[in-house]
Amino acid sequence: DYPAKDARDFVDALKTQKGALYKDIAFRLLPDKKATKDAILDGLDWLEHETTSRDVAMVFLAGHGIKNTKDGRYQFLPHDAKPGRLNRTSIDTSDLKKFLGAVSGKVVLFMDTCHSGELMAGARGTDTLQDTARIANELAEAETGVIVFASSKGTQLSVEKKRWENGAFTEALVEGISSRKADFTKDFFVSIAELEVFVSDTVKKLTQGTQTPVTTKPASVEDFKVIRVSKRN
Repeated sequence: DYPAKDARDFVDALKTQKGALYKDIAFRLLPDKKATKDAILDGLDWLEHETTSRDVAMVFLAGHGIKNTKDGRYQFLPHDAKPGRLNRTSIDTSDLKKFLGAVSGKVVLFMDTCHSGELMAGARGTDTLQDTARIANELAEAETGVIVFASSKGTQLSVEKKRWENGAFTEALVEGISSRKADFTKDFFVSIAELEVFVSDTVKKLTQGTQTPVTTKPASVEDFKVIRVSKRN
């Protein structure tokens, strides 16, 4: 119920970083009907061409993800995905690799994707549980260099609840970006490593241990500050 709100909340949280850690924030938000395959690919293409070596590029995906029954590929389902034509109407790992691997700056991918989508209910032979840890490892290969935060292990479902009006992963991520709670070193910055610990611990608490986020970092990418927090938070 909440992927569009997840995306909006993520963008709103990052907007506060303009003039803080980052000189400027440029974004493309694609909620609900705007999240077509073409629009998503156009957004990834825009990101590739607009990002310089001094920038940090972030991609946030919220919605349904499935595993292709023939070859095990991860497939993210855009708003216009067709169950009978998924190879033509979905975004898969190769799409993400192609565009994100070409980005000049640092790249962080956040995936709050649900693997039990009603869109695929009744689709014969479809395995709706996807090994997100494997996807994260593929995208974090040295030649791609993408840091991946995935919402859950492949044997788990990604949880959302009405009282949060968010997925558990997004709830934790936005809190980590918007408050000082993830600033464990008390230096008014949140690093990738600090965000990883905070999101993992918070999601486990929110879901009573039923959901475990997965974070994968390329060996070639050192830890870096990704958020600056206000002394007032």
